[in-house]
Amino acid sequence: MCRRRISNWLRKFKHDWDAMLNVNLWEAIQQQYPVEVQKRLNDEDDGLEERITNHDFNRIELKEGEIKKEFDDMEMSIYKEREEKELQSLEIAKKLQEEEDVKIQKQISLNEELTREDSLLATSIQENIMKELHQEEIVLIQSDLDLATKLHDQISTETKICINSLASKKNQKKKGPLDKIFSKKTEDYSKIRWSSIQNCSLSSTISSSSTIISNQSSNASFSSFPSDPCTSSSTTDVSEIFEDENLDTCTCGRLQDNLTTNDPCAFCIAQIALLNKLWTQQQNDFLMAKDLEKKLQMNNFEDYNLRKRSNSTVGFGHKKRRKLSKGQLTLKQVLKDNCNTKFFN
Repeated sequence: MCRRRISNWLRKFKHDWDAMLNVNLWEAIQQQYPVEVQKRLNDEDDGLEERITNHDFNRIELKEGEIKKEFDDMEMSIYKEREEKELQSLEIAKKLQEEEDVKIQKQISLNEELTREDSLLATSIQENIMKELHQEEIVLIQSDLDLATKLHDQISTETKICINSLASKKNQKKKGPLDKIFSKKTEDYSKIRWSSIQNCSLSSTISSSSTIISNQSSNASFSSFPSDPCTSSSTTDVSEIFEDENLDTCTCGRLQDNLTTNDPCAFCIAQIALLNKLWTQQQNDFLMAKDLEKKLQMNNFEDYNLRKRSNSTVGFGHKKRRKLSKGQLTLKQVLKDNCNTKFFN
C-alpha cells in the first residue's frame, strides 16, 4: 500500500518537484526538532521510537486479598441481581397465571350459560316442531279418512252398478264370438245336455274328452291318409262335429270374460275338446309330412307345408278348391301311389 501511494504521489508531481513538499510544515518541524532532523539527515538514531513505545506507567500498590474481595463482591452482586430478576419474573408469571385462571373461569361460566340457553331454545323449538307435525298429521289423517270414505262410497256404488249390470247380462242371453262359427241347435236338447253334464267335474270331463278325441284323431288320420294325403285332417268341417254334439251357446259366461267359480258349461267343454282334437290332428299331420319328406327327398316339398296352410275352413262348412301347381300335382300323385302300394302290401 505504501509503495502504491508513494508511486502515485511521485507520478502526480513528476513535472513539478518543488510542489511535492509542504515547505511551511518542513520549516516548522526543523525549528521545533532541529537535533532529530539533523540526526535523521546523517542517518543516525534520533530516539523517537523509544519515546513512542516506552511510556512511564503509574503503578498502584494493592494489599493482599483485595482483588479476591473485589471479585467476590462482584460475584455476589451478580447473583443478587439474578435472584431479583428471577423473583420478579416469578411474580410476573404468578400474576399472569392468576389472570389467565380468572379468564378461563369466566369463559367456562359463559360457555355454561350459553349451553343452557341453547338447550332451552332447542327444546322449545323441538316442542313447537312436534306440535306442528302432530297437527299436520291430524289434518292429513282426517283428509285421508275423508278421502277413504268417499272412495269407499264410490266403490260401493260402482260395485252395486256392476253387480246389477252383470245380473242383467246374465239374464240376457248373448252370443259369443264362437257362436258365429258353430251352428245353433234347439234349446230343449241343450237344457237336457246341461243338466246331464252339470253333475260332472271339469277335470273328469276334460280328461275323458281328451282321451276320446285322441283315439278319434288317430283313427281319423289313418282312415283319411290313403284316400287323399294332400288334404290334412285339420281341415275337417267343425260345424259337422258340433252338429253331432248338438250343443247350444255358452251359458257359464266365460266367453264374455266373466270371472266365475262355477263349472264350465257343455259348450266350453266341447270347445276345449275340439281344440285339443284339432291340435293333435295337426301334430300328426305334420309328423306324417316330415316322414314323407325324408323318404321322398324332394326339392318342391316346401309347398306342402301344413303350418303355412290357413285355418279359415274352421268356421265354414265348404271351401272352394284352388288349382294346384304342377309340382303339387306330381307330389299328390306320388303320395297316392306310395300310399296305395303301402296298403296293398
